[in-house]
Amino acid sequence: MFYFMIIIIGMCLASFVNVVVYRFPKEEGFILGHSYCPKCHHELSFFDMIPVVSFVVLKGHCRYCHGSIGIRDTIIEILGGFIAFICYKVFDLSIMFVIAYILSLVFITISLIDIDTMIVDDRFQLILAVIAIISTFFIDISFIDRVVGCVALVLPFYLLNMYKECIGGADLKLMAIMGWMLGFCNALIGLYISIITASLYSLGMLLQQKVTTKNLIPFIPFLCIGFFVSLLFHQVLLSIYFYFL
Repeated sequence: MFYFMIIIIGMCLASFVNVVVYRFPKEEGFILGHSYCPKCHHELSFFDMIPVVSFVVLKGHCRYCHGSIGIRDTIIEILGGFIAFICYKVFDLSIMFVIAYILSLVFITISLIDIDTMIVDDRFQLILAVIAIISTFFIDISFIDRVVGCVALVLPFYLLNMYKECIGGADLKLMAIMGWMLGFCNALIGLYISIITASLYSLGMLLQQKVTTKNLIPFIPFLCIGFFVSLLFHQVLLSIYFYFL
């Protein structure tokens, strides 16, 4: 029953993330005000906004204009519940559980905004920096390791950018923040995962001829995946790595 509650709360918080992702780029308020259908702008009732359930009951259509509703929001709600469950299994009911889940919500938010707009506002980076600073008191990593994590991850890409821009400023800021939060070794694991997943995605798109080598692909989502996986499972990943050495 407690697992079920964790999942439900996670889905509700992820539903709020969908609101932020939709409204923030339009500079609309997302704290106050009522939710509305993006097509007919009719104000939604409580029963129209129950995570996952409303989508299933309404069969993916607005109750008022009967326009189709994209499934992405529902997928994000399910993902939010799943991540909450995983965070609880890894950290139990602790401060690190709260930190990890809040971090995941910010990661989902900036990933979706980056996919939609290719722009990530610095205010989200500030939130991530605050989370990283708070985590300093709960993640046992030395100050030197954190500083090295910041510099060593960012410096190579910064120097490459001086020759030819290959990565965005938001990507560099995120790498620096996570280098501080995770330390050099764990952040490097996250960066490896990010590069591998981004490469596989790009290769898949090229094979399907959906993108060309000249297209820009948002890197923030892959960085978020890599760093979050490293936060949760770096010990397991390191054990696997040293096992095959």
